[in-house]
Amino acid sequence: MPPMSDLRHGLIRLRAPLPPDIDRKLGYCGDARLVLFFCESWHDAVGWDDGRSHGFGRAGLDAFMQTIVPMADFYQVDLYGGTAMATQVLLFDRLTHESFFAPRAQAELLIAVCRQFLAEAGSTPVAGTNSENYASARQGHFV
Repeated sequence: MPPMSDLRHGLIRLRAPLPPDIDRKLGYCGDARLVLFFCESWHDAVGWDDGRSHGFGRAGLDAFMQTIVPMADFYQVDLYGGTAMATQVLLFDRLTHESFFAPRAQAELLIAVCRQFLAEAGSTPVAGTNSENYASARQGHFV
């Protein structure tokens, strides 16, 4: 497993919070704690990946363009793949509601490492919403 400092390298933490339900607005319906979102070059769908499954959908495109793209522009992050797969993504922590822009490979690795850690600890990677879960996540926060 890579050192945690290696996993944090390249992440840009968003200072302004995203809406807590941004994952649903972007079309994600799963229960994983960490999800990455991206928009491919054709700009007609938002993609997501939670380390277990992935998908695309048009329903979240307006939320992506109105909420995520202006923040990406502010941080000078290119979330579009041009003619290739997007190399930068939005990484969203559904438990703490923290958001990051990250290189795609970095976000995928972070999701995999966190899922492995939770599996080894006997915990489930399901996001919680109550204050006890939030407090415990903050004490042992991964980033």
